[in-house]
This record gives sequence, structure tokens and C-alpha cells, in this order.
Amino acid sequence: MTRSDPAEVTEVELDGNSSSTADDERSLLLRFALEYGRYHGYISVVVCLLGIVCSLLVIAVLTRRHMLTSSNYMLTALAICDLITMLSYVPYAIQFYCLYRPHLSFTSHRSRFPSSFKGVLELICIFCVLEAAT
Repeated sequence: MTRSDPAEVTEVELDGNSSSTADDERSLLLRFALEYGRYHGYISVVVCLLGIVCSLLVIAVLTRRHMLTSSNYMLTALAICDLITMLSYVPYAIQFYCLYRPHLSFTSHRSRFPSSFKGVLELICIFCVLEAAT
């Protein structure tokens, strides 16, 4: 497989003499990553928008007066954390995957804020569930 510049990977070239299945699998994976990279931002935005709407519905249902139980508090907290995560990821996906796509690479040195923020929110939810269980 030859590449002139990692930022300009557009096509995968295989040596005709190479019969290794590892090279074929790597080539297939690279082709999939490049093809999926074209649509990832748009798919992410649609999934996040649907998730935002669903989280708002979950919060609206679980915060009704007759639905207030300790387990529903935990589910509401989880829905709030998911809502915040998706709200923080939408601008990120639009900026870096829809508008600005220099080379469609998933391994660039972009900010990792949405993933680390999501981790913190998930830890808070886990702590709340464990605290309620004890």
C-alpha cells in the first residue's frame, strides 16, 4: 500500500503480488473508514437531534408528579446527562465533520472535549446509581 501524503489519502493501492489477508483486511478497513468519513458528520447530527428530542420527552414524562420515584430520579439524571452530551456534540460534529473536513481522518489532533465531557457525565450517573443502591 503506498501513500504519498497521509492528509490526502483518497485511494488504496495494493501490490498485485501481495496475497496476505492482513493487507487485504487493512485495505478494506481503510476503504470503509474513508467512505464512512464522508457521511459521519451528517449521521452524527441526525442521531444527536433525535436523541435530544427523545431525551426531552423522557425528562418531560419522568418529572410528572405521579412519576416521581427514586429510580425515576436516576433515569431523569441519565437523560439529562445524555441531553447535555448530545447538545455539546452537535456543534462539534457540524464544525469538524460537516463544514471543515481537511482530510476525513478520525485520528487528527482535534479537541476531545465532547468525549471527555461525556465520560464525566457518565461517571456522575454511575455515582448517583451506586449512591441510591446503598
